[in-house]
Amino acid sequence: MSREYSSSANLAIAVETARMRECYRIAPQSMLAMLGVSALTAFLLRDEAPAALIGGWFALVAGLNLVRLGLVVRFRGQLSDPALTLRNENLYALAALAVGLAWAGLLLNVMPRSEALQMALVVTVLAIMYSCIITIGTSLKNYFALVTPIVVAEGVVFTGHTSIGQQMPAVVLLLLPVAIFVALLSYRRSVMPGILQQEEMQVLTRELRAMFDNTLVGISHVRNRQFVTVNAECARIYGVPAEQLPGTSVMPFFAAMDDGERIALSVRDSLRDQGEAVYEARYTRPDGQARHLLAQGHRFDRKDPAKGTIWVLMDITARKEVELALAASEDAYRRLVETVPSVIFSLDADARFSFANDAGVRQIAGVPVTQVFGRRFTDFTPPEEHERNLALFRKVLAGDTMVGLESRVRHRDGRLITVSVTVQPLRDASGHIVGITGTAVDVSDRKRRESELQRTRDLLHSAIEAMSDGFILFDRDDRVSMCNSRYVELYGTGQQVEEIIGRHVSELQLLAGQRTEQIPPEFLGDAEAWARERMRRHREANGHPYVYETGDNRWLQIIKRRTADGSVVGIYTDITQMKRSEEAVRVLAQHDALTGLPNRRLMNDRLAQAIAQARRNQELVGLLLIDLDDFKPVNDAHGHRAGDEVLRIVALRLKECVREVDTVARYGGDEFVVVLSSVNRPRDAGLVAEKIIAALAEPIPALWVSQHGRRATEVQIGCSVGIAMFPQDSTQPDGLIRCADAAMYVAKSRGRGCLVFHAPAPNAAS
Repeated sequence: MSREYSSSANLAIAVETARMRECYRIAPQSMLAMLGVSALTAFLLRDEAPAALIGGWFALVAGLNLVRLGLVVRFRGQLSDPALTLRNENLYALAALAVGLAWAGLLLNVMPRSEALQMALVVTVLAIMYSCIITIGTSLKNYFALVTPIVVAEGVVFTGHTSIGQQMPAVVLLLLPVAIFVALLSYRRSVMPGILQQEEMQVLTRELRAMFDNTLVGISHVRNRQFVTVNAECARIYGVPAEQLPGTSVMPFFAAMDDGERIALSVRDSLRDQGEAVYEARYTRPDGQARHLLAQGHRFDRKDPAKGTIWVLMDITARKEVELALAASEDAYRRLVETVPSVIFSLDADARFSFANDAGVRQIAGVPVTQVFGRRFTDFTPPEEHERNLALFRKVLAGDTMVGLESRVRHRDGRLITVSVTVQPLRDASGHIVGITGTAVDVSDRKRRESELQRTRDLLHSAIEAMSDGFILFDRDDRVSMCNSRYVELYGTGQQVEEIIGRHVSELQLLAGQRTEQIPPEFLGDAEAWARERMRRHREANGHPYVYETGDNRWLQIIKRRTADGSVVGIYTDITQMKRSEEAVRVLAQHDALTGLPNRRLMNDRLAQAIAQARRNQELVGLLLIDLDDFKPVNDAHGHRAGDEVLRIVALRLKECVREVDTVARYGGDEFVVVLSSVNRPRDAGLVAEKIIAALAEPIPALWVSQHGRRATEVQIGCSVGIAMFPQDSTQPDGLIRCADAAMYVAKSRGRGCLVFHAPAPNAAS
């Protein structure tokens, strides 16, 4: 049923394809005829409408027909795809409808002044209708899409604007489309049966040919010792292209067979006497491949040998190879069993040897196999193991299979050899257990190597655990295969070593995230980018160290290197103390040891940064150079310890007078510098200076004992301030410092406790 359905479906598709092929074949003539009729109509109506209208209409019709021609060229190339046939026909019908509508538009809008001319248009429309029957009648969609708008338009004009149309009975007008429809049906009835019959034959031929070519056996027709036709499988078996075989002699193929001359004579005699023949031979193809063939042939007609012979050919190479391999395997198995150094044995139900191989018995027991047959297996094992071994023997007799049992066998020289035994029940043809069969492999060397390896592993583990650095080993799949406790201490989140083993490197990164690990500044807080970078470093494992902060105020240095087998070794070193030392050195290098304020070096850097920012933002920078008044008497009266304490208090008061973005630095001795960033006007710098002068004028409590042993209640100092502004006074840091210094000396000369701008600024007073 499915076969019939498939054939019907294939036939329907083929008929549709052939119908449209015929439609596309005549399409150029149809379009040429349409252009001719359009040109004739344009000529007839040249005096009935503006030339631009007639010309534009003709150009439109010509353009639409060119579009139809382009579709024909494209769709004709897609006929091999049945899924596109219906869609393409619909698109082609839309193009035909566009032409019909263009015609209808002309006929409805251009009215001839004479009935003779209108009759000429009627004749033209009739010509279009009848010519389209021949050119696109195979596609009703295309026919009615093109003709219907033209006929309707001309019918409306004819019946409404001509005296003949108004006088003509409706019955007469209806006869015209009926006649056209009858003509169309007659044409399709004359064309479609031929298309259907032709496609039925082609579908049937293709299906038969497909069956012939796709069968799994070679088929050939031979007449007068020459090939008449062959299928693809036959050509493949012979190793010759199918198109080269018809017309060639069969004798060279017999010559390529082992003992081919004898086979050819036998085939000839069998066909002559019995009308059929069978042979099996080894055949060497032209490409040198040897194949085994099984051929069976019989006459086309037993009464008429001249009609030739049908041969069925099978490639039985695989079967032959299996047979040969099986024979070789059996021979190899016999040699293997007799020569393998492991014992291959069978025991009967009384635990006595019924079979054993000589080489294995000599290797493990040190005696020939003849001294084993008929003896119980316990005769060759230590007495202390007899009870256990017999219990295991009974379990196997009960149906169990045991793999990898370890036992010991006493060698003839007295040595005890450790063997690994695999045993299973031995059944007879009816399935009953009649004994056991198995193998015994000498594993003494393996056990010794395993013991040595375990000792080596223990030593390695002890050495790794003794390391002061974290150690981890990833296998080729990036999973942890070994690590020490120091690694877990440095990098883990409370897990034990056993919990880390087997984890993927990506899981370790998740554990790092649980510690709120610090993301390096260059990644701008992008945790995913930092994770990808760490994975890249892990995959490269090039031995280059990299350092990062763990998130719990510790710093780690990691060095990863790939081993020859693709594993990755990682060493994790805690460098927190070193980083802290580096930071302390950096702070000491940039800060004053007494007050903790930035020193002159760091102040210069901050001043340069403030000038650069002000230049970008078009802002001002104020530089205040502060010199303490009456500081020397404090040192003289109370000693340098008191002077140091005063300087520390001055530093604290200065910091309270400025913003966080500003910089307070100790310039040297009792001189301080304040860098005011992003100042809007010079007056702001003056206000800060006034605030500083007022703060330092406040008495300083004496928290020390003077050098004379007396405790002072408080000391009084003051300050003088010189102010320089960027960019009015200078655009360079050194220039600003010089200007502020000059202004400070002017302030000193004016009686101290005052501020002086280097140069009067326009807004200084405002």
